[in-house]
Amino acid sequence: MVAVVVIHRRTARRAVVNDGRAGSMAASAMRCRMPGRCVLVPGDAVTDGVTFAEVVRREGVTVLNIVPSVFRRLLSAVIDNDLHLPDLRQVIFGGEAIDPDDIRRWWVSSTAPRATLHSMYGITE
Repeated sequence: MVAVVVIHRRTARRAVVNDGRAGSMAASAMRCRMPGRCVLVPGDAVTDGVTFAEVVRREGVTVLNIVPSVFRRLLSAVIDNDLHLPDLRQVIFGGEAIDPDDIRRWWVSSTAPRATLHSMYGITE
């Protein structure tokens, strides 16, 4: 499942991707306890980058916590379909190392030009 958490008022909106790994499960559970609403998306949306991008855009997500392997699927979908995520402000990676080529492809795509990317891999692994 993918947990999309939208925090109300002046706090950031967050989306958390849980691909079934132990590290991402803890992050997802923590964010679902925050104030706001939690939208659970079927697991097959994680493998369909277009569907996942639509959820991120529709929910107005500004902070996306994601493992790099799922990010890669999302990235391919947004590039292949010329999708944009205008509300996205931060992408936070964890659970595994990010491929520098994926970062380059992200910046060239201009999918979310105001978003900053943060690697949290290795902090608790």
